[in-house]
Amino acid sequence: METFGASGIAYSDYASVDDAVVTSTMLSADDIVAECVDPCASDEEVEEEVERIPEPTFSSAVVALDLLRRYVRTSDDGESHMALQVLEKRLVLVGREKMRQATLHDFFK
Repeated sequence: METFGASGIAYSDYASVDDAVVTSTMLSADDIVAECVDPCASDEEVEEEVERIPEPTFSSAVVALDLLRRYVRTSDDGESHMALQVLEKRLVLVGREKMRQATLHDFFK
């Protein structure tokens, strides 16, 4: 028998130390049927609702684009400058499409 470390414990004793530990419980037939019929009814596995991230506004997109522009300005990468210009044009076009003139009814809401 080979001993393990300075404590003189045999490897087989070390490896089988948790053989008698209960890791799960036996389910009865009724429990199995209940879990198969309604798998979402389990109390332990409650699914949390996914928090929706609000859509960014046009003004926050402009602020982010300005930050990117300042960052890209520090490098001499022509491709990054071109990509930034494409993004800027796209942002302006989308912003124009979403703009509409406010009416008096909107003002008094």
